[in-house]
Amino acid sequence: MKLPVPKDSYIAYYMEHLKDQETPALYDFWTALWTIGAAVGRECFIDRPRAPVFLNWYIIICAESGITRKSTAVSFARRVVEDVLDPSDLIVENKTTPEKLWAEMAERSEQIGKCHVVVNVSELVTFFGREGYSMGLPALFTDLYDCPERRVGGGSVSHGMLPITNPFVTLLSGSTEKWLVQAMNPTVIEGGFTSRCLFISSGQRKKLMPWPSESGAQLSNLKEWLMSVKEFARSQRRLTLSTEAMNYFATWYKTRKYSKDAYSRSFESREDGHVLRTAACVALADRRGVISQDDIELGIIAISVAKNSGQRLFRDGVFDTRMIDGIDKVREILLQAGKDGIKNNVLFHKTRYVMKAVEYNALLDTMTEYGAVRKWIVSPSGTRGGRPSTYYVATTKLLQPDIWKKITSLVGSGAPVVELEGSHDEPTASWLQEEPQEKTSPRISEETAFQIDFQDHPSPVDK
Repeated sequence: MKLPVPKDSYIAYYMEHLKDQETPALYDFWTALWTIGAAVGRECFIDRPRAPVFLNWYIIICAESGITRKSTAVSFARRVVEDVLDPSDLIVENKTTPEKLWAEMAERSEQIGKCHVVVNVSELVTFFGREGYSMGLPALFTDLYDCPERRVGGGSVSHGMLPITNPFVTLLSGSTEKWLVQAMNPTVIEGGFTSRCLFISSGQRKKLMPWPSESGAQLSNLKEWLMSVKEFARSQRRLTLSTEAMNYFATWYKTRKYSKDAYSRSFESREDGHVLRTAACVALADRRGVISQDDIELGIIAISVAKNSGQRLFRDGVFDTRMIDGIDKVREILLQAGKDGIKNNVLFHKTRYVMKAVEYNALLDTMTEYGAVRKWIVSPSGTRGGRPSTYYVATTKLLQPDIWKKITSLVGSGAPVVELEGSHDEPTASWLQEEPQEKTSPRISEETAFQIDFQDHPSPVDK
């Protein structure tokens, strides 16, 4: 699959500037989008009712040291934005603590009424620390992701709490895959930090360049172009979708498929925002204030690739080991319940300490699909009414090794995910009888300057 980039846009010019560098084109595309968001700040956003989408990105480029030049991609993005940012913007390039960062944001809030933070560090371990998952930075970034108008925290007993107003935090960093899997433990995943991040990986460099060259004039022109994008975005302030884009986005949102593994399910809770953010940056790169259908289609493809990248990264992590324990517990309880079965809320109550609700729903969906359990709904008796009760009973397939291996692979061990349509909050037996509907193939404009080859990164959207 190839990702088309519109001609004559800032993104195309950014990638043109890096065509003779070793960084993969995929890195060039995402760092270009990050520079747009970092420059624009919270002064421009997608005007979605009750849930506006700002252009702050949490992007982590994943590769082993020295393989695909992730640090080069991160540091180049910093060079592009450093002269375009406002003087009051805070650039973080080294390790910090939640308390120190909060204090600096509070100081800027008091002085200018906002706090714009641009985090650009070559290695995430430098920023979070080797035990970063046990500290407060992921929680802080999770809380500030949606750009709330005000937060109160930090401070001390003697000086009181420190308020921050109009925060905007954006992150670009690199990391080895091994450190990420160790650091992003189940608590961090379930806390929502990873669903807000894009984990971008590529298997090989764009080309081998023993002596890369760079034109200072081209870099200066690139900064001027980004400045013009920034000024245009702030003059627009509110971005909207065209009627065609709105209809396409709504159709995708209602018919998209949901995954079974925990990382993807968590990511999918934020997937719509990621798609809109991508589409908005693509439109702004072309100095357009109205997001087109082509922008939305490109966003859907790009974000699905990012999701697959994160899924591959976390599928063999510690999260899956814990999931296997929970899966075995559910199987044991179902077998003990025998042919009378067990009520859904009773089963969940017995397993609530070994798996979360989202994991429990995914497991029962999969077991139902493979016929390892039967589900039936009992209507309330009497005249007082009430909610129907759901029951599950184990079948003989639950004892078949090949069936059980497929279930544990899909839900727990991170094997390729089989996706089902609909919400996993209320699984339905219709999934066992109906074939998933195919999506309409996206219509991408042929006017493209770059084609990023995604053949190693399959996407659920057919090109």
